[in-house]
Amino acid sequence: MLAGAKIVRLSGIGHVAMPFARSVRAAVLEELRHALRQPAHLRRARGIWWDKLQTACLDNQLWDWQTNEIVVMKRITSTTYMIGSACYEPEKNKTLLALVGAPEGVEIEL
Repeated sequence: MLAGAKIVRLSGIGHVAMPFARSVRAAVLEELRHALRQPAHLRRARGIWWDKLQTACLDNQLWDWQTNEIVVMKRITSTTYMIGSACYEPEKNKTLLALVGAPEGVEIEL
């Protein structure tokens, strides 16, 4: 356990050491990142995020149709489309992208 920390239970994830101070230490964030990478926890976290915020945080990002990935610091090509909107479907664990000017949208299985 981390010095100066207490154990707290995160709903659906388990027990995690949390520091008493207001600033979160890197070790705590790493522990949370590791817990959230487990498929069941990640799916639950995505569902909670969508339920509360109604955003997949992908609006106005770029999608490369050819490589099937979000474009990050890459040259825009003829296969790159702006993501107009995105929505997460918790029951299917999929994210649907509406691409501006593309012939159809994209469904990402998570």
